[in-house]
Amino acid sequence: MARYRVFLGAPKAHIDSAQSTRWHTVPSPAAVSEDRWSSVYEGVLPEPLDEEASLDASELTDASAWSLGKAEWSATYSIPPSTGRWSESDASFRDSYYASGRPEPPPQSQSFSRDESQLSIDSSGDSFGDSIGHFPSFHFSLHALSSLSLIMRYQGSRCTEKVNLLVAALEVGGLDFVKIKNGPDAGLEVGVLKLVVGDDLGGIGRITVWRETAEAWGGQTDGTEAVKRGDIVLLKNILVNHAPPEPTSITASPKLQSNMEICYRTLPQCRSDESLRPDLRLGRVDASVRKVAELVEWVQKLAG
Repeated sequence: MARYRVFLGAPKAHIDSAQSTRWHTVPSPAAVSEDRWSSVYEGVLPEPLDEEASLDASELTDASAWSLGKAEWSATYSIPPSTGRWSESDASFRDSYYASGRPEPPPQSQSFSRDESQLSIDSSGDSFGDSIGHFPSFHFSLHALSSLSLIMRYQGSRCTEKVNLLVAALEVGGLDFVKIKNGPDAGLEVGVLKLVVGDDLGGIGRITVWRETAEAWGGQTDGTEAVKRGDIVLLKNILVNHAPPEPTSITASPKLQSNMEICYRTLPQCRSDESLRPDLRLGRVDASVRKVAELVEWVQKLAG
């Protein structure tokens, strides 16, 4: 069993024993949390973009690309109906999910106690705590979502499709600008933002965001909120390109009409972040709110 000696001052001469002691720096809780967080997406961080890149990846949105395996893609990646239960095709995910000690998803209909449903009051006096109730403002259908976990494990033929994703932002790179070398936009500097996203079933992917969409998601456009680490985000019209043996690429751009909605800010950093932290208990009868709550719980456990 390891034994540690804690010095509250300079060590005495008679306890100096170089042969039986060694210096050990105990990591801070923040460092432990950071290591745990980074280990989730280890190996999938976006590679630095070549500043001399001659082609904007958003050009992959040509109409000719949409004919590749569209039916197969849609049937494979769509999230099953929101029944609160797992399909047989996801048995491996289900087993690992429950083995981790995570509770079974709630059924569609639930009853709530008075304490659960009554409005919360923030003792800090925040404007959202003093209001009648900060209800979730996001609304979407689970039927319109695709599963990131299934997308990243797809082993079929080449296919390209636009999808909608509900994911957690695990890493957010700074907004960069690259110069287009060829084509009608040659010489133009465009924004690029790199994200690593994941879900609570083990799906981890990296997204490259281009042009005005990158600037908006990076908070550089008036009236837009920058995505931050830990945010639960709804991404619409995202291009997924699967072309074996190359890794699956995920892209967002203005040509795709890509859109992002921050559903919940799990890791607030300032007072204004409370506006992105609705009381999820007030909408738990909604399947979309329950799904967001599951991702919030996963991120909170990840952050420690």
